Amino acid sequence: MIRMAGLAVIALLCGAQGAMGAVVSFKGTLTSYTTVVGAADPIVLGLPEDFTVTVNTSGSAITNGGIVFTGNSGKQFNLTGGTINIGATTDFSGISIDPTFGSIGGTLNFSFAAVVPNNTQAGLDALIGSGGSASIFGFPFTNGSAGFYQGAVTAVPEPGSMLALAGLVAGCGGYRWRRGRNSKQTDDKTASV
Repeated sequence: MIRMAGLAVIALLCGAQGAMGAVVSFKGTLTSYTTVVGAADPIVLGLPEDFTVTVNTSGSAITNGGIVFTGNSGKQFNLTGGTINIGATTDFSGISIDPTFGSIGGTLNFSFAAVVPNNTQAGLDALIGSGGSASIFGFPFTNGSAGFYQGAVTAVPEPGSMLALAGLVAGCGGYRWRRGRNSKQTDDKTASV
């Protein structure tokens, strides 16, 4: 019964992903800022700063999303548009967020160490899983400073792998529970004889 429930959840989640646009989520760290003019850290992140990005896509367009800085600054910004750039077979693919993300100005770019095969959920999951680089270019940022942040995108398991792992863990839990229950019933029968 538990095994069937786990399979039903996996099928439901996979079906829901196929019905919607792709949802891309990944993590990384900004490690440095190069100043051209003005402040040395115009967003006031306090480098190095970890981040998590989630964007919703429709074809090659980014419809919305957000970036949350999960380190000391705790800042977060809404992302209101951008594009998935499909590279040639020898190029990196990337994600460009429109220059007005949040209210800080600048352009948020991610380049990945693989080429996105297509704009389906599976294709984008494969791209994100390759890791890559992150940058925020501000020429200028809204406070008049100019320069760019640089960092890395951490390769993360694709959601399908995580669902399979969750199903495996649930199946093992059900097996152990059933085994323990059967063992207790056997012990009870032996004690009553």
